[in-house]
Amino acid sequence: MTARGFTFKQIDLAKSSWRDFLIEDNSLIIPFIAVDSLGESTAKSIVEAREEVGFTSVKDLSRRTKLSNTLIEKFNRLGILENLPEDDQLEIFNN
Repeated sequence: MTARGFTFKQIDLAKSSWRDFLIEDNSLIIPFIAVDSLGESTAKSIVEAREEVGFTSVKDLSRRTKLSNTLIEKFNRLGILENLPEDDQLEIFNN
């Protein structure tokens, strides 16, 4: 694929399909099912919850999908959750 001018983008919480690669410009967005040990029903649960309303935090993602704590840790290591706050609570005591 790279020889044909395509690149691969990381799994995107807001865009990835549960099973299909998506094409955006000349890039392929990796689907959730590509994550090792993430099953079909869990992958579908992410997309279904996202279609209702976007995720506001890691806790929201955990609460509304079938992702286990182990998979959430894996998503963190892969950088999938880097733009998502840990919790929905406002941190009013930070300077």
